[in-house]
Amino acid sequence: MLRPPRRGGDGRHRLRTPLRTAPRGGRVRGTSPHHHLRPAPPSPTPLRSAARARSGTRPAATTATAVIPDTARAEAGLARRGRAAAGAGSPSAPPQAPRPRTAARPRMDARSRLHLCCLEMSTKRKIIGRLVPCRCFRGEEEIVSVLDYSHCGLQQVPKEVFNFERTLEELYLDANQIEELPKQLFNCQALRKLSIPDNDLSSLPTTIASLVNLRELDISKNGIQDFPENIKCCKCLTIIEASVNPVSKLPDGFTQLLNLTQLYLNDAFLEFLPANFGRLVKLRILELRENHLKTLPKSMHKLTQLERLDLGNNEFSELPEVLEQIQNLKELWMDNNSLQVLPGSIGKLKQLVYLDVSKNRIETVDLDISGCEGLEDLLLSSNMLQQLPDSIGLLKRLTTLKVDDNQLTILPNAIGKRI
Repeated sequence: MLRPPRRGGDGRHRLRTPLRTAPRGGRVRGTSPHHHLRPAPPSPTPLRSAARARSGTRPAATTATAVIPDTARAEAGLARRGRAAAGAGSPSAPPQAPRPRTAARPRMDARSRLHLCCLEMSTKRKIIGRLVPCRCFRGEEEIVSVLDYSHCGLQQVPKEVFNFERTLEELYLDANQIEELPKQLFNCQALRKLSIPDNDLSSLPTTIASLVNLRELDISKNGIQDFPENIKCCKCLTIIEASVNPVSKLPDGFTQLLNLTQLYLNDAFLEFLPANFGRLVKLRILELRENHLKTLPKSMHKLTQLERLDLGNNEFSELPEVLEQIQNLKELWMDNNSLQVLPGSIGKLKQLVYLDVSKNRIETVDLDISGCEGLEDLLLSSNMLQQLPDSIGLLKRLTTLKVDDNQLTILPNAIGKRI
């Protein structure tokens, strides 16, 4: 819509023409080589369209100034006087109702009118292109796959999470004060990773069975006492981090998580493992440090892919016999237990690279330890050793041997050959 002409300081008239909305801080440029376009200063009394007047909002369109020569102003004045003289000389002309007084519009030459028309058409096309409905108006959801609310001091799961229940794949709620997980959270069936460590959870709801696509679960550093039986429905789980919880036992359903590759249950209250724990044949990492374990189930011989086993800080008085059957074991922690002997069966672990049996009560090391052909680190600190077998010198890959805090008075000559 055209505004009344205003006289500039250079003696020319300026016509305000609506153009496209410019980005904040940006510039609007014209497309005609005949006129120079530049943003105009905001008007103190902007006009409103009918639709905007009803809604009470101000128009957001940016305006530009087109400079028109004084010849157009002169031609416009002559045209007005000619029309007035013609109307006075025709007595048959019917009387017309008085029109409301409006600001006079300037007349432009053909070139100016053509340019203005081009500007208006260009503006219309751009406005129409900008008014194409977004995905929300077409019924599509915004795709959000990862949300991170870690360290936000939250006491409950934010409701905004549920707006993305169809697309959410990873949710991080680390280090908050959340005490309960709402049922609506488990409608997020696309969820692949749920991380809620260091909160105040006291239980894991049975509705977790709805998360059939869940692959990683981190519930460490909470107050969870047990796992629900129907966790077996989360068959896609590959990693569970549940350390630092007062978990006293694992349900039988836990052993149906056949895709589990990593299980962390350090610093819990476990006294035993389920008899059929060996069903978790894909386990590669098993950490059960700082529990109350005394034995291991015989079914663990099926864990042929197990590479790391941490049984440190438990209550073992002897090395579990089942360990000699886990042939691919590479790292074994048995420190801080009550072992008295390091048996020859340990020599059957040909792939073993790291062995920590420090802080036990070991008095003797069997000669067959030389069977650990790949052993690189052997930690025997803080035991009751009085001597070491000469066979230690046969460990050709050994790079670290710690025997401090024992009762040794002499070292085997074979060790000197290895140094």
